[in-house]
Amino acid sequence: MLVLQGTADNGVPFPVTTIAVNQTCSAYLQSQLDYAMFEGATHVPVLYASQQIWLDWIADRFAWKVAPCAVYEDTV
Repeated sequence: MLVLQGTADNGVPFPVTTIAVNQTCSAYLQSQLDYAMFEGATHVPVLYASQQIWLDWIADRFAWKVAPCAVYEDTV
């Protein structure tokens, strides 16, 4: 799973998403979850800000590359 989060998203606050991602990775150690935050991006614009990341992420899944389950605290 790829989670993209804007730090200026008022509908889904980034601290809540970060906690959920970290709890998921801790509870499911074999899960494949990648999380990226974008400074200043709101809910919909984060899709444009992250376009190259999600395109590469999709290409990696088709190439059978394993997605990491990493805990993130910093922003992209």
